[in-house]
Amino acid sequence: MSDDKSDHNDVTNIKKAGKKAARALAILKKDTGICHSEEVTKILFVCNAGLVTGCSSWELFNIFSKYGSLLQIILIPQKSYSFVVFDTEECAKIAFDSVHGKVGLNDKGPLYLAFVDQAPKVDNPWENATLPPGLNIIPDFVTQNEESELLQCFNWDEKSTTTERLL
Repeated sequence: MSDDKSDHNDVTNIKKAGKKAARALAILKKDTGICHSEEVTKILFVCNAGLVTGCSSWELFNIFSKYGSLLQIILIPQKSYSFVVFDTEECAKIAFDSVHGKVGLNDKGPLYLAFVDQAPKVDNPWENATLPPGLNIIPDFVTQNEESELLQCFNWDEKSTTTERLL
């Protein structure tokens, strides 16, 4: 009997999440021309998580980074939505399935997600920037595999002290 009630609640939550996302997608299209994608993409539109709601890129990073490598987090001034760009469609799909209508930011309610065909263009402050003499930026200095290997060299045990981590 309780399984039937749980299944009913799951269906109700999925419908509610779909309606909330659809409403937000209509606003997004009106604001930016960005459209919902029927296909899975690397780009997630995140409703209920924008600068207007007090959301930070760090909060989004904490929620979404556990599902895969993030390429970009975009928060738009004066908007209640944001975008998370994953390295792969597979990671974005896992995040969608895990977070949509189920995970929220504190007391702000659950996040509603949708796949979109593009993210808004944002100014890159480093593009065409004048760097100090002798400073060169080397993109993709290490591969993802090398990064993983390097991170495994550290003791991430919560019990270790700050001093131990600094050494």
